[in-house]
Amino acid sequence: RTSCSSSSSENSASYPASWLRIAALSDVHLDILYHVNASAANKIYPCHNTSYSAPFSAPYGRMNCDSPIGLYESALDGISAIDKQDRFDLLLVTGDKTGHKLYTSPDGVN
Repeated sequence: RTSCSSSSSENSASYPASWLRIAALSDVHLDILYHVNASAANKIYPCHNTSYSAPFSAPYGRMNCDSPIGLYESALDGISAIDKQDRFDLLLVTGDKTGHKLYTSPDGVN
């Protein structure tokens, strides 16, 4: 950016016409099985199983869990809101996209 507007009547920054505006997401690690009430007390499925209920709901994720869909959707909504004011030329998604702990068997072994 070469200059940003400080006036409250203007909503977007000023860019040279030749600049590319890029929004980036990296290492999303989306966990489609994440449950908002899952507890870390469950050692096999700490982010998925609700047999051990956590003391609070965490719709945007918990420590040691991959990104839940709610967090990913919230990030995309934020990018979309910014894009309405200041158009992006490109959405760049890099890095790992799948969750680290997407178990395929009931015993937690892939």
